[in-house]
Amino acid sequence: MLHIYVAGLLVPVPADIGIDPASHQEASLHTHDRTGIIHMEAAHPYRFTLGDFFAVWGVKLGPAQVGGLTGLGGDHLHFYLNGRPLSNPAAHVLRNGDSVVIGYGADDTFPHSPSTFLLKEVEKGEGGLGCSSAKRGKSSHGCLLPKGTSTSGAQ
Repeated sequence: MLHIYVAGLLVPVPADIGIDPASHQEASLHTHDRTGIIHMEAAHPYRFTLGDFFAVWGVKLGPAQVGGLTGLGGDHLHFYLNGRPLSNPAAHVLRNGDSVVIGYGADDTFPHSPSTFLLKEVEKGEGGLGCSSAKRGKSSHGCLLPKGTSTSGAQ
């Protein structure tokens, strides 16, 4: 799971990173929605890194850079893995259950170890937060609003 915070606000990881919209073919590292869950699927065992995912995404990642965000420490970039500082994010080998947090701004303006509740539900095939996967003749339903859906007047 990847969370990115800028000035204390969560910036959703885009849906469909690594998925070709024309052919619907998926790269071994991809996302399906904006939850920040990175799917790792390959025909053979492979040690994917966070840098591999960012390469698929087309966003630069280094010890002091994430896309256009630069600088390390202070009011700049901070990297955490499961609540602990991560010194070389691009080289980190991704494992099931990892929670990676990238924060830009003061270190106390974002959570270093956000909840992995959704990740655990998705890993169990339960979809998470009211989402569901299609099971035995039942249809599935998503838990995120479709793009362009207004939330004004929502209860």
